Amino acid sequence: MNFFRGLSLQARLVALMLIAVTLFGLLAGYESYKNALHEVDEIFDAQLAQLGQTLLAVAIHADDDETASIGPITHKYQRALAFQVWSTEHDQPRLLLHSGKSATALPDSLPEEGFSHGEWQGERWRYYRQSDARRELEVVVGQSDLARNDLAREVAWHNLQPFLFGLPLLAVAALIAIRLGLQPLRKLAHELRQRSP
Repeated sequence: MNFFRGLSLQARLVALMLIAVTLFGLLAGYESYKNALHEVDEIFDAQLAQLGQTLLAVAIHADDDETASIGPITHKYQRALAFQVWSTEHDQPRLLLHSGKSATALPDSLPEEGFSHGEWQGERWRYYRQSDARRELEVVVGQSDLARNDLAREVAWHNLQPFLFGLPLLAVAALIAIRLGLQPLRKLAHELRQRSP
């Protein structure tokens, strides 16, 4: 509190307001950051499920005896995705389709269906697995946790930037507002100084 003792009333009000806004902003920013991470995870999971279901639908109508790859990688985030479509013929699994990165088998220690986490090629991955038992088809789609987390942090950071960069503008606006608000008080103080005892 010694810090405030040497300040004018106007400076105290601005400092206290900025401290309160900053604390509130940090708390709200942290919550916003956590929510952004959660929402981005939900979006990524939805994309994994959609890709898995689409691949399964394509595999149902495919009639090819050769294993196919989707071709070269054209986007940097494609490296973070991998998938395989398997068919079981005479109790023997056969790879029908795969992303360029996953020509070698994705982890086979995944749960029966749905979402899971696992290690693959020295990284932690998020997986979606779905099967069509009647047609003996199975799809496994994976996404690197590292890429998911990088993208989630990027989205969350973009959400926080307006507040962080807006704080100096808020300080200027608060200073102007408080200065205008205290103008009658300054005028009264000036008048009192002009009077004789």
